[in-house]
Amino acid sequence: MAEIAIASVISKVVDISAALLVKQGSRLNQLQENINWIERELRNIESYLKDAEAKKSESHRVANLIKDIEHLASDVEDILYTFLPQIESRRSSSLIRKAAGTLCYVRTCRSFAVEIENIKQRVNEIDRTRRTYGIEDTNGSSFNRFQLDPRGASLHVNEPIIVGFDRQVEELKARLLSTNLECCFISIVGMPGLGKTTLAKKIFNSVKENFKCSALVCVSQEPSIIDILKNVAKQVGLEKEKQEENLEANLCAFLQEKRFVIFFDDIWHIESWDTLRLGIPTHSQNGSRIIITSRNSSVGRYVGSESSLHVLEPLDPENSWELFTKLIASSLTKGLEDIGKQIVERCGGMPLAIVVTVGMLRERETSDIEWKWVFKNIGQDDQDKCSKILALSYKDLPTALKPCFLYFGLYPEDHEILATELIHMWTAEKFLQGIGDLEPEDVGEEYVKKLVARNLIQVVSGRFDGRVRSCRIHDLLHSLCINLAKENNFFYTLDHLNSSSAMRARRLVTRHHSNNEYFALNLKTPKLRAFFFSSNNNEKIPRKHLKSFLSDFRILGVLSLRFSKSDLYIPNEIGNLSQLTCFRLIGYYAKVPCAICKLRKLQTFDIQECEFVDLPICIWKIKELRHLLLCVIRFSSFNWGFRSKTAKLNHLLEVSLPYLQTLVGIEGEQLNPIWLRKFRNLRKLEVLYCPRGIIEELSHAEPISAKLENLRLRSSVFGHDQTVRLDLSRYQNLVRLRIGYGMKKLPNADEFPPNLIKLTIASTYLEKDPMEELKKLPKLKILKLGFDSYRGTKMDCSGAHSFLQLEMLQIRGLEELEKVIADEEGMPKLKQVIILGCDKLEMIPEKLENVRKYEKYKDQHSDLCVLITLSQG
Repeated sequence: MAEIAIASVISKVVDISAALLVKQGSRLNQLQENINWIERELRNIESYLKDAEAKKSESHRVANLIKDIEHLASDVEDILYTFLPQIESRRSSSLIRKAAGTLCYVRTCRSFAVEIENIKQRVNEIDRTRRTYGIEDTNGSSFNRFQLDPRGASLHVNEPIIVGFDRQVEELKARLLSTNLECCFISIVGMPGLGKTTLAKKIFNSVKENFKCSALVCVSQEPSIIDILKNVAKQVGLEKEKQEENLEANLCAFLQEKRFVIFFDDIWHIESWDTLRLGIPTHSQNGSRIIITSRNSSVGRYVGSESSLHVLEPLDPENSWELFTKLIASSLTKGLEDIGKQIVERCGGMPLAIVVTVGMLRERETSDIEWKWVFKNIGQDDQDKCSKILALSYKDLPTALKPCFLYFGLYPEDHEILATELIHMWTAEKFLQGIGDLEPEDVGEEYVKKLVARNLIQVVSGRFDGRVRSCRIHDLLHSLCINLAKENNFFYTLDHLNSSSAMRARRLVTRHHSNNEYFALNLKTPKLRAFFFSSNNNEKIPRKHLKSFLSDFRILGVLSLRFSKSDLYIPNEIGNLSQLTCFRLIGYYAKVPCAICKLRKLQTFDIQECEFVDLPICIWKIKELRHLLLCVIRFSSFNWGFRSKTAKLNHLLEVSLPYLQTLVGIEGEQLNPIWLRKFRNLRKLEVLYCPRGIIEELSHAEPISAKLENLRLRSSVFGHDQTVRLDLSRYQNLVRLRIGYGMKKLPNADEFPPNLIKLTIASTYLEKDPMEELKKLPKLKILKLGFDSYRGTKMDCSGAHSFLQLEMLQIRGLEELEKVIADEEGMPKLKQVIILGCDKLEMIPEKLENVRKYEKYKDQHSDLCVLITLSQG
């Protein structure tokens, strides 16, 4: 895994340092040349790593070489992180300070040069070692082509015990045996360990007798396509002489005349399929079938389109236990049964994990002590088969995605992780770089999608536009992250940290420990890049300890402090963290000092999960801020010094946030409307208690930001008789809007954003039917009318040109609503209707009564609740 360390230095540090040094003048020309030389050499070393990793298990010398490379990359990173801030501070200092610090500056440069010369010598030594032990550049070619794939060896063994697949087997068999004469694909995709191969092999064996010929082959990660096609040819009966020359053409012509079924197991890459299909007819009209399995859903989609996908999910608890008991094949005492159920729960419904765990149990004495040992250690042993198969998915990741994947190990098991939070962390760590017009955050969203497509993470909830809102990583993969991180010095938990490892630790997580326990260790972590600290229960973080460890974190980039229900007073030493780019606070009450304004590189300041926070006004002057996420549970207050002069100081304050993309949870009275003109890169804005001035500024002829995508205006302080008009017609990129302040009438249809997709309305106290204007919005797909949004008794959704794109309609908390009108012409694409808390509603439109599927139910909020899902048919 040395490629992570090398790539980290190349992309995250070397390029940045080179850009900084260019601006220093001729004094540092030699340093610039040395940096460039190291960058070139590191890229050369990086190109050898693939072959080196392949030979790692064969040679301890190669393994040692890889360790040397990892240490080299880490040391280069440390050197640059140590010296560049000093050089950069010199560049940004005043003339007087520059003159006074000239001698110190020269010493810094000399020390920097000496360190680089030492690195050059180590690079040369590594290159000599590489040549000595014959590790050559593979130039991306396949290596160990003829090595037996451990998955392929099990393809043709007797069928294992399977549980929980009965319904899926029958469904997929029916698709394979249908009378449709077009070539049909079934792409079974899912995380490793869920039983994709088991399910596919079951249906393959049950239907192959209905076809003229059949074949089953394993493709795997680095396939020899010729060998695979020869295997297919042999199984389907192609003449031997036709296998020797023009194999692809001969095989394709042979199969074109046959009704065949072929099972390609474990396709990793679309490039593999592009080559394979040269010998497999995919457009035959004789009812042929192709089955594939892949851990990457994008591969399955590419091979057989969206309709071919069959996404495999984990077994439910009942089927998991049934599989366990069938495999264990012995009677269990009450004590063993209880432990066994805990073990099965830990396996998370993954058949492969259950099989592997049962294998461990069978090798031990059937006793409570032995089973408890297995339960304690399940998923932790890198040598078990489950871990090896899970590791295949990790090894296949592009280098840029590997540290992003390992970052999931920093979170607790089964934790639901917000994608935006994760992306902010990755950006702060400089794992993400902008590409062309794409910001790092855009690249981060693509990274999340890629991890989802590879089934390494699970989507918990999605956004209306298909992006991931939150995700989770499976426990087994979480354990894999921790093991790999420890091996690679990527991060440590407090349980695995000692005085020696603390000195080289890059990231540290403290969980389930008391504050006193952590501080008593008195750990020195001079190389720490990220620190995730959680105080235990309601325990306070002592101010003296905060001062002490904040003083030590000179190169810290990410700081997350969770302090439960206690108060937290951040000391002035926070200003020492000159490299801090992401700062998160989670807890009850926090007071942030003015020293935070010294954090010139701060990009993300997140206090969303705090209830009360006292902030200094200098927060508005941190120019690098990209995401300012204030309290949404209660409120954030800005410490102006003189409360009675808030309005005056508000107008006098000079605000400069040119890179700000996200501003969430800001109260209207704390936001001077003219500041909005300073946020030209703003994408998401949420204003609480929105005053008239904000509405007027948003409605100006020139948008505050052409990039604005998400706008949320909540609970106005000026009452629902306000007549100021909201006009967002010039916001071309605004696709999501929430209006939550009082108004008599909605904006006209032509005053809404032209490309609006999702609209939520609540607490508007409308007196006129909102559907009159909303039905005209040309791209609206999701409409939610919340509590107190409308005071009328009737809503009319009818009309031939009404809601042409609407797919989801939600109405809740409209206490006066009695009637909803809809006809067959309006809402042609509607898929779902949810009506909650409308006590007086008596009439359900005929269009909705005639749908194929609907369900009526009650809940605590209302006597009449309706959930209606329209079928696609």
